Amino acid sequence: IFAHTVQEITNHISGEQKRLKTLVLVPGRDLVGQTIGAVGQPENDVEVEEMTRGFAKFAPVMEVTEYHGSKKDLSGDVVVMTYQSLHKAVREGRFDTAMFDIVVGDEIHRGLGTATMTSVSRVIENKIAIGFSATTEYGRNKTVKDLMPTEIYRLELREAVDKGYLAPIRAIAITTGDTLTASNSGDFKEADLAKLITSEWRNKTAIDIARDFVAEDQQGIITCLPGDNLRHARELATRLCKESIIDAKTGKIRDIKAQIVHGEMSIKERREIYKQYETGDIDILTAVDLLNEGWDSVQAKF
Repeated sequence: IFAHTVQEITNHISGEQKRLKTLVLVPGRDLVGQTIGAVGQPENDVEVEEMTRGFAKFAPVMEVTEYHGSKKDLSGDVVVMTYQSLHKAVREGRFDTAMFDIVVGDEIHRGLGTATMTSVSRVIENKIAIGFSATTEYGRNKTVKDLMPTEIYRLELREAVDKGYLAPIRAIAITTGDTLTASNSGDFKEADLAKLITSEWRNKTAIDIARDFVAEDQQGIITCLPGDNLRHARELATRLCKESIIDAKTGKIRDIKAQIVHGEMSIKERREIYKQYETGDIDILTAVDLLNEGWDSVQAKF
């Protein structure tokens, strides 16, 4: 939607004297590549295989560059940047925020942090600014309207499913008996969540459910608990790899293929894992937060 929107605004307003420049903000590095849309190896080892998403598919005439980490290219018609990179660049005075005419905030609620909100507010001032979020009420004291007060359009979850924009949902709730107390902001403390990492019945139940789905030829994602150097995600991936199923396609017994993904991996490592997931060479990805929002895969069924 925002790739089309940016191209249409640019075509409508741009003249021969000035070509509009757009900043797209995304939550993390993985979404930079997804937003640009060229599937392949990152940075200097460019080997584009297909352009199936993002600007590469929906606004291919626009030149798109990226700004993060060691790659800081502001030359594109569209610059894709993480919220973290924006905050750091603004704080250190690395570029003039006035260079942008259009600002798009993907998962705009990620700009609601106390420090980040100041940087985002500065870069959207006097700009054409549009935010997208499925979590507009991010917490009891955090709302997207604090940053962008005008709501243009709202699509409810049920309506999106009914119209075929989202996959049909089948929710299975399993009560574990574990209890946690949320803070005033509605969040849980990492230390309290970490107590559940070693809950054997809880973990075994998750593994059994995942194994049954894979036996039905379904790939999935397991969002794991934070803390202790990603122990939960590592242990579940290791234990899942020791589980055997009868392959629905071949009828033969095989082990489940599970893989952890995390932010300490290089972008190149993660993209290789995502590629294997898309081709079905990996059944399950385990992660903490990394895949929670914005990351997409049509292969993920549970």
